[in-house]
Amino acid sequence: MATAYAGLALLAGAYCGFDPEVWTGIYVGTFAGLVSLVVELAVVGRSMRLFNENGLQATLMTFTMRLGAVGGLGVCFLADGSWVDLQAFCLSYCATFFIYMCWLTWRTAKQPTQFERRQAANASAQREVAQPQIARFAAGGVR
Repeated sequence: MATAYAGLALLAGAYCGFDPEVWTGIYVGTFAGLVSLVVELAVVGRSMRLFNENGLQATLMTFTMRLGAVGGLGVCFLADGSWVDLQAFCLSYCATFFIYMCWLTWRTAKQPTQFERRQAANASAQREVAQPQIARFAAGGVR
């Protein structure tokens, strides 16, 4: 994933040109993206550990947080004479979103769905109820 991100950052630099403002945009976008990536991983990871596991809500919430961060910083960099190239900032920031999607795909591909977990819990509960009944039947107490 680090290699993929480095490649995406270099593509952003090649697209925008290799000026000092572009490199500053890539650095600022990378830093802001990694900070929001850490927050996203923590929020989604926590939602996966909760009982009801509402991962979709956490994913949409962190995506909205990302849009607010990139939009807010992007407006700051729109001013004339800005020391940050806006396109490079946005491209490098969005490249960290690609890393997040790779992590999320890897993390959720190995987990059973909520239906499968409920089905396994119901089967376990049915076995717990059935064991005493089977024992009484084997002892000759139930006909």
